[in-house]
Parts: sequence; structure tokens; C-alpha cells
Amino acid sequence: MKKIRLILNKFIKKVVSEESILYFFSSGVNRNLILMKDFGYLKEVGWELSVNQNLPIDKNKKPIPWYSYPAIDFLIERTHNNIAIFEYGCGHSTLFFLEKVSAVYGVESDGIWFEKIILNSLHKSRCKFILSEIIDIENYVRSISHFSKKFDLIAIDGFLRNDCVFEAIHNLSNDGVIIFDDSQLDEYQISSIYLQSIGFKELKFWGMAPIIHLKKCTSIFYRENNCFGI
Repeated sequence: MKKIRLILNKFIKKVVSEESILYFFSSGVNRNLILMKDFGYLKEVGWELSVNQNLPIDKNKKPIPWYSYPAIDFLIERTHNNIAIFEYGCGHSTLFFLEKVSAVYGVESDGIWFEKIILNSLHKSRCKFILSEIIDIENYVRSISHFSKKFDLIAIDGFLRNDCVFEAIHNLSNDGVIIFDDSQLDEYQISSIYLQSIGFKELKFWGMAPIIHLKKCTSIFYRENNCFGI
């Protein structure tokens, strides 16, 4: 009997792959990730690559915003070179938008991060950012007014997001659109309620995002006759 058991063990090791073993003995979530490692949606959007490199990038290693994937797909289709955007917080989204819009303005609180992201960009001449320490709350929130310009697109993905919303609407063009990331969080519901109370509609994009495995929401707030043609 012992001899038979040894022969069976050797046979199993030969014919059963490591991934097959993981398939049967891992949790449902891990099993699904294993199956989608080499094909499927996660492969298509480059999620595994973003996890391995801990960066919001797509399957071609190009920078993308740390938004939900459905929101990213929407922005790829709707952004164009007649749009000027202001970002609260710079990052891979800045590099993403520089490839698509006419100019990117914004505010960033981390000087080292700013240099790493912006100064290495081939399109930095079309990027105008203000550096503002987060301890200077008023300057950070009101930095958008420094440019004396109405923006077609305003992305709120940094600090003090509720405060930034109240300032942003005064610097938004008539056909302008607001991107609000992590809009599912309870602390940001006040912004959603406020914007809808003054005539904006909310388009919610739920889904996974680069690096993380949890579902999140990125919202687009818009009015009629907007620059996205919604």
C-alpha cells in the first residue's frame, strides 16, 4: 500500500501543475485572479502590471489616472485637444492628460513628487502647476483662481476635496465638467449633494482601479451642453 501511495504522489506531481493546485485550494477571489493572469479583463487593462510595479499604468506601461477603469475608458474617448484642465494634485493623471488636452494646470503640495512627475515629462511646456504646502489650506484651495482662467475640466483628486469643490465651480467654464475621485466615500457625499443642488448631474463609474483590488467610484459631474457631449 505504501509503495502504491508513493507512485500516486509522483504521478500527481507530474501531471498536475502548480496553477491547477492553486485553483482547487485557493479562495474564490484568488482563483479568479489566477485564471485572469494571462487573459481577460485584468490582463487587458494592465492591472497585474500596475500591481507589480505599484504604479497606475496600463498594459503598455503608459501612465493612467488612479481612477476606476470604467472612468478611464470614458476619459480616453471624451478628452480632446480643445480642453484645458486644472488638477488638484498632480501624478500619473497629469501625464495622461498631457497626452490628450491642450494644457494642464494645477496645484501640488509635494515638491519632490512634482519634480519627479512633471520635470521628466516631454510635454512639460504645456503644464503649469503651483506648489503649495497643505498646511496653507487657503492657498491650496484657492490656487485655481491664481490663473484667472475658466477651465473646461477640473479634476478633484487631492486634499481638502470638499473645500476644493466650492472653489472649483467659480472657475469652471459654462460647458465645464468636474471629475471627483473616490466619490463613494461618506466624507465626500456633501460635495455630491451640493453640486446636484446647483444643477449638476452625476455620472458614477464604479469598478476596479490600478494597483488596488477593491471596487471604487469615480464621478463625473456635468450640466447640459457640456464639453464631453454627455
